[in-house]
Amino acid sequence: MVSIGFGLFLTGGVFVIYFAAGWATVEGWFVAEERTFLNAFGVSVAIYAAVAFLEEFLFRGYFITNATEGVPSRFVSRFDGILPGRWLGAVPVAVAVFVSSLVFAHFHGDVLTAMQYLHFRLAGVLLALPYVLTGRLGASIGLHWAFNVGVTSLFNVEGGLPAFVRLELDGPPLWVGETALTETGMIVVTIGIVLYAEQAQYHGLQAVDTRRHSVTPSTDSTRLDIPLQTQPLIYSIS
Repeated sequence: MVSIGFGLFLTGGVFVIYFAAGWATVEGWFVAEERTFLNAFGVSVAIYAAVAFLEEFLFRGYFITNATEGVPSRFVSRFDGILPGRWLGAVPVAVAVFVSSLVFAHFHGDVLTAMQYLHFRLAGVLLALPYVLTGRLGASIGLHWAFNVGVTSLFNVEGGLPAFVRLELDGPPLWVGETALTETGMIVVTIGIVLYAEQAQYHGLQAVDTRRHSVTPSTDSTRLDIPLQTQPLIYSIS
């Protein structure tokens, strides 16, 4: 639920900024094309859930897990004495996240502008954080699902139907649109908040109500059962 909240915070933030800047006006409420709004909204929610599951399983659950295992220990040892001891174990995870976000960006377009490339790279990093910080793929799936529903069917900041609120967008292309600076900036803000919340939790500030992961490998059936686990690497950075 926390990850879904982050997704709605991000997309809702874009919605608020658009209105505050005068870049959006409301065209209608509960707008759909052929079906009734509730039917169309239900279908879109289900489709976005399937997309989120498949992409997160591939790019985070499978790719990051295996890429982390594939980082040579000799490469990690280069950072010994440079990074604090508790961060040394994070190097393979960071490398895996970096590479997976690169693949994620290219998956969303063969030819991308610099802004589009930056947007999808940062989105890939954001979507990886719930998984690498908690070991639960469901957290990344929830964030991805909430983001997709938020930008389209709920807040409509990327257009499309059905829409809970249908917007007419009229602003500078640099700031308004799917990969424009407003949405990309909110991704950066959300990354910062997620990392701050994790560190605040670690230092005992209890900034958010999330469970710390145990050093003992979990037998919780809600975790994704992947043979090559990232959990030991995740635990070593906290």
